[in-house]
Amino acid sequence: MIKIIDNFLDQNNLTHIKNVMTGRFFPWYYAPCANNGKDNLSHLTHTFYTTEYNNPVTGDMDLIKPILNKLNYTALIRIKANLTYPSIDKKDFYHTDVDYNNTTTAVYYLDDNGGTNFKLDSEVKHVKSKTNRIALFPSYIKHSVVRHSNNNLGRFVINFNYYTDDNC
Repeated sequence: MIKIIDNFLDQNNLTHIKNVMTGRFFPWYYAPCANNGKDNLSHLTHTFYTTEYNNPVTGDMDLIKPILNKLNYTALIRIKANLTYPSIDKKDFYHTDVDYNNTTTAVYYLDDNGGTNFKLDSEVKHVKSKTNRIALFPSYIKHSVVRHSNNNLGRFVINFNYYTDDNC
């Protein structure tokens, strides 16, 4: 149901994406809260692609092409990067990114900070952030950010929401 793949990209592609996204000139945008307004934890976002606007491409799609080339998608819905700050707030705000049938969500981790919790019936599965790891799961599975407090660095992830024939 949740598929975890380590070492998803080759080292050159990983290094390039990470250097660009953690560099001084990558365009991050402020969001005052996350989880559909359920928290007061600000973060930064960057939308690469969305079907919510007339012009669906909003970011540099060439940057993430190495990831897209390895995903089994039939159509994209949204691709958004999140940069969360260290926080001692450990509340879980479970959510789904999209509400469509036959869709997959993928979380690509660019560092080792924090993680993701998945709510599976009465069980919670924890996936630790690990550089170059991707978590693939059906979009109906609720998940939440696991914030980190161990350093002054951010938590960098890229979320992909897409249609697929096989739902992961």
